[in-house]
Amino acid sequence: MLSEYRHTTGYLFFNYKNPFTTLFTSVQFTYNNTWRNTLYDVTYDDVLSSSTGILHPNTSHNVGINYSLGKSIGAINSGVKVFAGYNKNLAVAMSQGVISDCTSDSYFISPYIITDVNRKVIFKYSASYRYSLNKIRNSKMDRVNYFTQDISATFIPVKKLTFTVSFNHYFNDMIESSARSSWFGNVGARYKMKDVDLMLNWTNIFNTRQFVTYSYNDISSYYSVYGLRPAEVLLRVRFKIL
Repeated sequence: MLSEYRHTTGYLFFNYKNPFTTLFTSVQFTYNNTWRNTLYDVTYDDVLSSSTGILHPNTSHNVGINYSLGKSIGAINSGVKVFAGYNKNLAVAMSQGVISDCTSDSYFISPYIITDVNRKVIFKYSASYRYSLNKIRNSKMDRVNYFTQDISATFIPVKKLTFTVSFNHYFNDMIESSARSSWFGNVGARYKMKDVDLMLNWTNIFNTRQFVTYSYNDISSYYSVYGLRPAEVLLRVRFKIL
């Protein structure tokens, strides 16, 4: 069986930037169309999987809109950005020999800010909230709310010495265990000399032992568990030979 496909992409975007007010904004529209002559079905036997295909011409459509807005705020030495978007996907998939129409809608919003408190302290914060809803034939799947945030601060007490502290947070309400909300943290220090860098890092300070994710893809759901290294302290030396 010879697999064939055709793919078409189109996009339209507008950008605006004012150098006097430092305001910038952009909006982008995208469209993707994919035609295939085959459908594939994956079956699982314990840890083994096998794939079978049939000749079944089908077309998938994807429509998206993305918007961004940003500005520099001199009064607090900060740069602020906000990203938002919507994505819709229409496709056909096969599972256990049954062919189904699949629809997914996804929304997201993501703010970002970086602040120079002074010449010795830099603070960064970013977050992302995503809401997605999947529909198979006339049945709606449970919606997924996914939230992440990243917080970091850099301290420069003297010219050659830098301290960094960072935290990462992940939340997925489709995960029923305590792992639905996970925190990670790292602390580091770096001292830079002429030809040598000394770096001391304390990673995974909360000693989080696993990271769990849950997501949908067409008619399939994916639940993954990743084992993580325990908390550790590592001293590294980087130097130039020549």
